[in-house]
Amino acid sequence: MIDIKETETELLLFIPASQKERAKSIDGRRWDPERRCWVYPKTARMYDALLAEFGDDLVSLTVARPSGAAPAVVGLGQASARLAVENRELRDELAQIRATLEQLGTQQEGRAGGDIELLQTTLAARDSEVLELRRQLEEKEQQLQQVERDAALAQAEVARLQAINVALEADAARAASDADERRRFVQTLKELAKYTAGNCPPFAKLVDELKLNNDSAPVVLGKELERELRRRLNVGDYALNLYDLIAQARDSDLLTPEGVDLAH
Repeated sequence: MIDIKETETELLLFIPASQKERAKSIDGRRWDPERRCWVYPKTARMYDALLAEFGDDLVSLTVARPSGAAPAVVGLGQASARLAVENRELRDELAQIRATLEQLGTQQEGRAGGDIELLQTTLAARDSEVLELRRQLEEKEQQLQQVERDAALAQAEVARLQAINVALEADAARAASDADERRRFVQTLKELAKYTAGNCPPFAKLVDELKLNNDSAPVVLGKELERELRRRLNVGDYALNLYDLIAQARDSDLLTPEGVDLAH
């Protein structure tokens, strides 16, 4: 005898051992050796799967369908259960008629035969209707599974994009922090340079305008020093380089020994 019972969170399937392969064909099952039954999650989808597989074999169905599924699937599940019950009733009635025939003998066989034929026809029609409802139910189940797969893929993509966004925000924050640190470092160098040169106004003006965040800063400083020495020494010979001009400035007492060191 096959029967379905329930707890608050589980659907319990009791079947003969010879039918265990049918129970194992439904994903999500587990065998409970203590209760000696197959255990499934108590969901509308699992309820429909159990009903589709075992509905025709149930003696009675006292477990209500869990809520939470689409209305179309719910309607199909209820209709399949109703038809399964009607089919069992028809089979019981057919068995009773056959038993009565055996008692009444062949005299009533012709009249009861028509009843049997009618019941068999009705039963065949019900079976066909149940098969159609099961087919529709399977289609709805496949559609639901596809929606669930699509939703899982979408959630994974959202998580990936969120992780990328977090990484980009962290990179932007680090870049802004590095830029601030570079600006503070450059400003400190400029203040130190002006202080070392005795806060000479022309030099201070040059340093304030100088960009120290590239490789051209030493070249610019060298050119400015060379231009200033040429002007003060009144030298127009461009064959002389910066070191020659520093030497002339030293010999003419334009630069003190400390000034020569600073110039170099």
